[in-house]
Amino acid sequence: MKIETASLAYLESFWKAVDSVARERKFLHFVKAPEIESTHTFLKEIQENEWTQVFAIEAGEVVGWCDIIPYPYEGSKHVARMGMGVVANHRRKGIGEKLLSKAIADAQSKGIKRIEMEVFSTNTPAIELYKKLGFQVEGRKLKARELDGIECDFIIMALHSDQVEPADREYGVLRRT
Repeated sequence: MKIETASLAYLESFWKAVDSVARERKFLHFVKAPEIESTHTFLKEIQENEWTQVFAIEAGEVVGWCDIIPYPYEGSKHVARMGMGVVANHRRKGIGEKLLSKAIADAQSKGIKRIEMEVFSTNTPAIELYKKLGFQVEGRKLKARELDGIECDFIIMALHSDQVEPADREYGVLRRT
């Protein structure tokens, strides 16, 4: 398994990975992947703007992703929103940590000082990973999701660039300061 910068060459594989995670109905806001044309537009926009997106590749297929997209607003261009996912049979193998560490290092090298996201309160492994990498809980949106009879909160988390120090840029490993 390798972590690499996202590429349009992996469009279909990325789309399948997103669709697989979305259809689990537990981790993403949507329950199926957007149309492949929309996914193409998204990937192209990321590449054209040199935003951060990395893929975990195994046997030529995308098995995980992490993107960190800056806000376009004056006064908030140092802030970015993070999204990620790992295909079910590749979880609990350290892929998420490698993806996120690499993406954080890349985004910070591009001037991003604050990375934020929302995670479902039911996604304990993700919350633990984010805390391990220095993200802090900043708030909670109560009962913000109700799907398949399950209510959950959104946990609002953020990482500030002064909270971590890149330890090894080659592998994107981070440590708390």
